[in-house]
Amino acid sequence: MASGVLAGILPPLQTAINGELRVATGSLLGAAFISFFVGTILLLVLLLITRRRIHIPLYDAQKNRIPVWTYMGGIFGVFIVTGNIILLPVLGSVLTTMFFLLGQMVMAVLIDQFGK
Repeated sequence: MASGVLAGILPPLQTAINGELRVATGSLLGAAFISFFVGTILLLVLLLITRRRIHIPLYDAQKNRIPVWTYMGGIFGVFIVTGNIILLPVLGSVLTTMFFLLGQMVMAVLIDQFGK
């Protein structure tokens, strides 16, 4: 439960920080890139500390080929971060977060109803 609350606290904070980064850099896409680059560096360091290597598997534990589409989640992250950077100065933090949560709830209902 605590990890869920923490996960809920971080997106509005990330959006506010990225909004300031957009102002500082003068670039929407530049701010999104810097945000992802810093996150990528952190993930790289954590992987090297915990696993001592980087490995992208092509097969799961049952030796089935992993579908290419399962690797595409980062694409959504680009739209999430960039969309939030666009909306924050227009709507403010509360409305941006509310629309973000509304979209999450609608998609969660659709996935529960029709997805896996």
